[in-house]
Amino acid sequence: MDFMQLESDLIVELGQKTHTKDIFFTSNNNHADLSTNALFILSKHMKKSPKDIFEQIKTKINNKYIKDITMSKNGFLNFHLHDNFLHDGLKNIIDDKNTFEKNNIKVNVEFVSANPTGPLHYGNARSVYGDSLANILRFAGYNTTKEYYVNDAGNQINILADSVFSEYLKLQNLPSLELEEQYKGSYISDIAQEIYKNDSEKWDKNNYKEHFKSFSMKYIIEIIKEDLLSVGIKHDEWVFESDIICKVSEAFEILRNKDLIYEGKLGTIHSKKGEESHQTLTLFRSSKFEDSEDRALTKPDGSNTYFANDIGYFYDKIKRDFKWMIVVLGADHDGYIKRLQNAVLNLADDIKLDIKTCQVVLFKQNGENIKISKRSGNALGLREAVEGIGKDMFRFLMLSKSLDTHYTVNTDQIVELSMENPFYYLQYAHARIHSMFNAHNKELDFNFSLDSLTESMCSLLKILLDFRKCIKSITRTLEVHKMTHYLTSIAEKFHSIWNEGKMDPEKRWILQQNEKYTNDRMVLAHSVKKTITQAMNLLGIKPYDSL
Repeated sequence: MDFMQLESDLIVELGQKTHTKDIFFTSNNNHADLSTNALFILSKHMKKSPKDIFEQIKTKINNKYIKDITMSKNGFLNFHLHDNFLHDGLKNIIDDKNTFEKNNIKVNVEFVSANPTGPLHYGNARSVYGDSLANILRFAGYNTTKEYYVNDAGNQINILADSVFSEYLKLQNLPSLELEEQYKGSYISDIAQEIYKNDSEKWDKNNYKEHFKSFSMKYIIEIIKEDLLSVGIKHDEWVFESDIICKVSEAFEILRNKDLIYEGKLGTIHSKKGEESHQTLTLFRSSKFEDSEDRALTKPDGSNTYFANDIGYFYDKIKRDFKWMIVVLGADHDGYIKRLQNAVLNLADDIKLDIKTCQVVLFKQNGENIKISKRSGNALGLREAVEGIGKDMFRFLMLSKSLDTHYTVNTDQIVELSMENPFYYLQYAHARIHSMFNAHNKELDFNFSLDSLTESMCSLLKILLDFRKCIKSITRTLEVHKMTHYLTSIAEKFHSIWNEGKMDPEKRWILQQNEKYTNDRMVLAHSVKKTITQAMNLLGIKPYDSL
């Protein structure tokens, strides 16, 4: 038993399965153990006053965990619980019953998907969001796949090959290429040297392109995989744009049959070279869905736009039986979301698509913001950023804020070992519990009594019983930062209890003169430690036994 299960049971007892989306509950507030807006919702649908409905509900609900039901002045329905709710809830934690049933819903979480043209930089810091979200969805029972989409069919791969070949020519003491665009950085030289080592004189301006594209991309993908491992990320699938282009025509056929694709003109189109084109293009009727204009699916030269290939990629996901697709993009894609959603959701009837965008996290060092520039080659690498503060703290920081929050990390201050540091504040709670068990050093008797716990300890237990509710909320809102906030609330209450023990020895976890009280309190401490560990594992963070 926990708050998620109790709320589900109460919905049934209220007879309101049809309005569950409108009814919400809050637990552990100042007025009651559990409160709900159900009276407002029922009043609207039953055409009765909240007070009249409250009088009906008082006699209707017969739940063994409900001690009393009241109505607040602002119309909320308040539930006060018996101690047996806490007892059964703690027992469920001990017996590992706070889990979810598996379901057959296949979920695809695509994240990072940076162009394979160089190492990942700190602009990819929030990639840990997609990884943690996938972990949480798996725990919640979904059949979840972590996926990386490799954009290997665009012009950026040609620029990469040219950049490497130019360095290759230097190794032959030949003039390098004069390039309008190129990638720089030591990794470009490293790739050129690898090719030169194997084929010092084999490649020239007439035959280098395909080999240099293939070799360079494979080399960089291995770098990217190592970069991701440095933050604890390992994707299940790597899907290449070049492999799914064949799906584009199939997807187009579906959209064409719905009159969502046509041949037409968008007016004057200016290319990078300043040329104008009035060619007929293949267009998607994006304006039909409140977009500002229809969107091109082909370029003036007849090749696909990245929008067209993205449609093919999502059609490929649908063909792989994914019913829920989640994509994490940068904030610079905000204007792209509407057209992509409208195209993809018209490819099938039984699919769900969520597109999340995240603001770039800035890193400050020596009082100055560090710049991002993959092509200039001087960006702070993701691996380098992680090495400076540690994987676990890095993930915690990236997951502690909403994705749409602008965030600056001061690398000079964040590593300070202090209770003011939220990461160490959480880890210190886990480490303190670990030290308590080292001091106690006795086998626990799990036949516990709540009478042994202080009022604050019972409040802490109530927070533990919100764990599955927190998970469920994240599966609904996709707001992973709720888990770090939940963990912080556990740490705050635990440290508060620790400080109470300093003021009053009877409120300590370990009472030398009372083995029964000590045992039962340590049972609770065991469950606190278990919940912290479980939640931190979902976030990909290792709990520390000492600091």
